[in-house]
Amino acid sequence: MLLKKIELIDLETIRPISWNNARELTGNVDEFDALFIALSLELEAQLWTGDKKLIMGLKTKGIEWILDTNQIIKIINKI
Repeated sequence: MLLKKIELIDLETIRPISWNNARELTGNVDEFDALFIALSLELEAQLWTGDKKLIMGLKTKGIEWILDTNQIIKIINKI
């Protein structure tokens, strides 16, 4: 049942502008996270991560669509 809910996304479908923005955002934080940022940008979606370095690095750049587990719990409790 879980596997039916998983959608695979071909990296080739992510537009170059999303890749460029992601590389710019992660350049001095952790360039290995550019993939996740590019996908979030492309899908206009929030990103749930436990990577404290990424969270802090992007928050200092004014990025507000990065969520940690505590924020997810608060959202669930409001439902």
